[in-house]
Amino acid sequence: MQAAFPEIEKSTRVFLDYLIFQKDQNDAQEEKIAYADSSLFSVFTLPLISGNPNVALDAPNSLVLSESAAHKYFGTADPLGKTLKINGNTTATVTGVMQDMPQNAHFRVDILVSIATLGSGWEGNWKRFFFHSYLLLPEDCNTTALSQKMAAFVGKHLDQSQGKYALSLEPLRDVYLYGKARGSRSGSSANGSISNVYIFSLIAAFVLFIASFNFINLTTAFATQRQKEVGVRKVLGGRATAVDWSVSDGCRAGRWSFVWTGGRFVRTAVPVFQRFSGQNNHYRLVSIQPIFALDFCDNGDD
Repeated sequence: MQAAFPEIEKSTRVFLDYLIFQKDQNDAQEEKIAYADSSLFSVFTLPLISGNPNVALDAPNSLVLSESAAHKYFGTADPLGKTLKINGNTTATVTGVMQDMPQNAHFRVDILVSIATLGSGWEGNWKRFFFHSYLLLPEDCNTTALSQKMAAFVGKHLDQSQGKYALSLEPLRDVYLYGKARGSRSGSSANGSISNVYIFSLIAAFVLFIASFNFINLTTAFATQRQKEVGVRKVLGGRATAVDWSVSDGCRAGRWSFVWTGGRFVRTAVPVFQRFSGQNNHYRLVSIQPIFALDFCDNGDD
């Protein structure tokens, strides 16, 4: 593609799949893998701990393991040059070890396999639709014009009389929520739905509206119960600041108890949610400075 389109600075191909790996005869495990070119390391930020990123995935039957996979199969020993069996019949050699892919990566695998492992029948075959191509374009690239060129490019390589084939560009940051279907054999590719985001946002806004409405009603109801107490304090000479503090103390204590209870609930619920959803994202409680600001703003003189 880089030869056909000078706009493309770098490109790489990825084919997500599952394979069975064995270190010995009695240890077989299914792994999420990606067939990839060595150019993967120049398009994506995947630092190698050991091995040469320029040639690690050039030769057939070459593997790049994540730190976790290297530790799982070889412990603390250096995995470079060691072998694993693929599907019980192909011996592959470890040529590199990379850092674990981040949790929020577009695709997340523990083992990369060289595309050359698939055999010569896959190269130049335009009807192998398992691959996803990732292109690195300059900031000022006209993607509309490039998409039009790609339409003509596909017509040169695929017979359109039997069906319609097309290439389309998608910004990588839009793939998760707005991306098109990737097919059933998609390995560990992550995907979501912007429609679900909108639906749950509307539900959350509706619940928040109901909670706010109820809070106003309850606050008004409790305020009437303290009117007599406030009146007696003022008759006895209580200063406005002291009366204000006495009234707001209960609100402040309730507010902080809610903050503490909510924080404890979040810390307890997040691990449960992560196990249920299969996600392992890291959450950080928001700053409590706005709550302090609310406290001080409540205590002005009347």
